[in-house]
Amino acid sequence: MVLDYAHFGDVVTTFGTNKEYRPFGVFLGLNQFRETTIFGAALLFDETEASFTWLFETFLAAHNGKQPTTIYTDQDAAMRKAIKIVFTQSYHGLCTFHIMQNAVKHLSPLKGEEEGEGEEKDEGEEKDGGGGEQEEEGEEESHILYDFSACMFGHQDEASFEEGF
Repeated sequence: MVLDYAHFGDVVTTFGTNKEYRPFGVFLGLNQFRETTIFGAALLFDETEASFTWLFETFLAAHNGKQPTTIYTDQDAAMRKAIKIVFTQSYHGLCTFHIMQNAVKHLSPLKGEEEGEGEEKDEGEEKDGGGGEQEEEGEEESHILYDFSACMFGHQDEASFEEGF
């Protein structure tokens, strides 16, 4: 891991949770063959600024103080604060995957409608014969991702982005 990080540690991505919902951090990058390379891993007790600060300082100590040029994470506020403290020479970006997940979660109109409809239905009733609702939901998520991807990647200037958004 130390050798891989010395050679390929310019861009690092991190974090998820395990099945017990404990923060599980994996520091990843790509090697010269665009294969995923693991630079480190950690299981934390919580997702506080102090825990992330300790983790990032420990990571740097294990890798001779070499800071990544870029680090991509989710939108966790505590992690963002710890990155500002520890990775002072690194650019912090947000992971596109997490942004897309949040777009589907917060922008899909079917998600909110489902919750309200499900409570009013009798136990014996099924929605749309047992399959139409699923297909419609998948199509809506696909549509949201397509439109949101176009906003993220399809515009070269602010004016066209504003129009697309």
